[in-house]
Amino acid sequence: MQKLALLILLLFTTVGMTSPQKASPDVEMGLERALAEFRDVSLKRDVAGIMSFYHPGLFTHMPKEQVSKAMSKAFADGQTPTLASMEFHYLNPVRPYSRGHSALIGTLTSMTMQRPGDVTPEIDALMIGLIKRRMGDEVSITVDEKKDVILIGKKSWLLAINEGGAGWKFIEKKRIGFFIENNLLSDEIKAMLN
Repeated sequence: MQKLALLILLLFTTVGMTSPQKASPDVEMGLERALAEFRDVSLKRDVAGIMSFYHPGLFTHMPKEQVSKAMSKAFADGQTPTLASMEFHYLNPVRPYSRGHSALIGTLTSMTMQRPGDVTPEIDALMIGLIKRRMGDEVSITVDEKKDVILIGKKSWLLAINEGGAGWKFIEKKRIGFFIENNLLSDEIKAMLN
């Protein structure tokens, strides 16, 4: 009987040790707050606020000041669509790893862009082509001729990382290749992305 009890205890201990770790509710709530704040600063076009959520690895080849200036100029010149909404959902749960926590977050954004003056179907087609080339294949585009705007919907994902208590930082899907090529992500994160 004692051997059976010892075997059962050993089995439960082994199962408990091999099950995947899950982040604490406090860590998950911290990510929820960070995502809400990121959405707010993005909707307001608050360049400093947006930049505070970018992973520092982004600035290894382009100084933060240069990225900030380019973003400010694009917002001021009307070169970028206006963000109308941004929704998030988990693609996988928040997971601990050796340097902190990570998660994949699905994003669904909707944006609008004013059409230029006298628009012809050819100009609309050119603008749609430019937007798709810049934003990728996950974008859907509709022209609202009555409101004279282009409506843009984009489905993508973010890699959320919180290392060393530095707060949640986000890497957009389109930038992951840069981070991998420049060895800016740990092997654990790379494995999660595969």
